[in-house]
Amino acid sequence: MNQYVPAPAGEIEVEIVAASIGDVAWKVSDDNPRGASLRLRLRPAGNFAYVFADVPLDWGRMLDAVKRSAGVEGEELLPEVFVGKQARVMVKHYTARDGSTRAAVAKWLPPAKPEPKQATPVVVKQAATKVSRNAPPTFGADDDLPF
Repeated sequence: MNQYVPAPAGEIEVEIVAASIGDVAWKVSDDNPRGASLRLRLRPAGNFAYVFADVPLDWGRMLDAVKRSAGVEGEELLPEVFVGKQARVMVKHYTARDGSTRAAVAKWLPPAKPEPKQATPVVVKQAATKVSRNAPPTFGADDDLPF
């Protein structure tokens, strides 16, 4: 019995647990004859299987999106700086050759913006209004009359 449970489709948070640069046969193209790629293993939040993402090194905009999502700075592409970083991705599902459902990264999303702090109401103390001595007297619950 297969214990593989794919990450849910949609927007999720992941942790990059492994990163390397290597050749990937199915990423070979005219611009990338060896298929050199940034290979990432992502751990989704929850009890789900890893998601694997291979980004060809000639896909500059995609590599920039990966860097932005993971909060990695700099021009140089060093795989070790990705390990341990959190990222947001859009996950899609596909059917593998063996018939199982697998998860793949469809899009790298920018980091979530922190929730704006709730503005605490400012209490402005007003000076007690001074009753004019020319004001007519007010009668009610707070007067001294017993009846």
